[in-house]
Amino acid sequence: MRTLTPADVSAGLPAPSAAAALFGQPGAAAMLVLLFLAVTSATSAELIAVSSILTYDVYKRYINPLASKKQVLRVSHYM
Repeated sequence: MRTLTPADVSAGLPAPSAAAALFGQPGAAAMLVLLFLAVTSATSAELIAVSSILTYDVYKRYINPLASKKQVLRVSHYM
């Protein structure tokens, strides 16, 4: 394993380098999978937040203030 430079550390390479050093190629692959899962989770949370904001702050407040829970749920699924 080579020594990481300050630029490597700033680029976020210590964890993948450690995983590759400890577990070899499977460790590096596991880090890639973990990164994918983290990005996917964050993206999902952002999409749900946008849907919720549009549903309650726009639809429920301005478009249909008397919407039932069923209507609000349907609109949130469309968002």
